Amino acid sequence: MTFVNGCTNLSDEYNVTVVGVDEQAVERGLNLYPNPTSSSLNIELFLFSKTTVSFKILDISGRVVHYQENTLDIGLQKQEINVEVFAAGTYILEMNDGKSTMQRKFVKQ
Repeated sequence: MTFVNGCTNLSDEYNVTVVGVDEQAVERGLNLYPNPTSSSLNIELFLFSKTTVSFKILDISGRVVHYQENTLDIGLQKQEINVEVFAAGTYILEMNDGKSTMQRKFVKQ
């Protein structure tokens, strides 16, 4: 090792195994685009295992205006929901994978 002050030191050799969550995947979480949208909403999420995921879209009063459930594979997954028939306004997409729930706002133009 070399420190910022220029000093160096040696140690025994160690093997390092990295175990944990992919930080980039955690940052990515649940992404919606385009936002605002006029026709379709694209959903991007990262899954660590094959999972049944439910997607709810709620209007501003909390009423469910869309529901779908899909079994998705491990890794980065993309879904598309047609929102053309929705009235213009602010909506909330709620995603539930049986372990956690995430919500994101989007605007329908």
